[in-house]
Amino acid sequence: MGKRSMISRAPFDESDIIPGFSLWESAFIIAFYAAEISMTIAFGWPWMSLVISLVCILEEVLAAKKSLVTVIFGISSYALYLTNIISHSLWGEVPMTILVYIPMVILQYSQWKRHMAGESFPSSFGGPYIFVKSLIFAIAFGIGYSIILRIIGDPFPLLDGLSTGFTVAMAILSIKRLNDTWIFWMIAIILDIALWIMAGDMSMMIYFIVAAINTIYGLSFWSN
Repeated sequence: MGKRSMISRAPFDESDIIPGFSLWESAFIIAFYAAEISMTIAFGWPWMSLVISLVCILEEVLAAKKSLVTVIFGISSYALYLTNIISHSLWGEVPMTILVYIPMVILQYSQWKRHMAGESFPSSFGGPYIFVKSLIFAIAFGIGYSIILRIIGDPFPLLDGLSTGFTVAMAILSIKRLNDTWIFWMIAIILDIALWIMAGDMSMMIYFIVAAINTIYGLSFWSN
């Protein structure tokens, strides 16, 4: 699996199925798109969830590739995602998306660009202290936030709160260019899968299952 950054290569390589993406990445994206579109048509899933999933998976793969183009799809995916979580009354992620996630995508772009070295930027694990501190922060933030969510009527306060806590921790680690990002994102994704199953949105559930697979790729790519 070649480390070929989308922003540093020629815009088109005849060996690629999708310009800028490796063979494995292209197959991954095409398989997901085909499955998601087919199931949306077959089962009558919401089209908005489909659009969000298609945009989000591109953002996931680009982030795994350490591509600065991530910021474009990141802001777009969060803006679309915002409409979906409002429709499902998942209030925990509404203020976080507006006040934290979108600003963090912009900050992520700034920090990644500042540390670019050729095709990529250096990344490493933060060590036991950073990991444990981040884990405590994510859990404490999630539990504390879930209390607020229960008060405002979120249907799944603890699950939504913990998912938010781990997502915020993941975003902070990503800005710092730490490989631990992908471990925390995997935990957040597992919580999100449970959340969307309970919310009854199977399209979003499928997206997060595929995103979980991409975290393995992201961790491998960043670690090397």
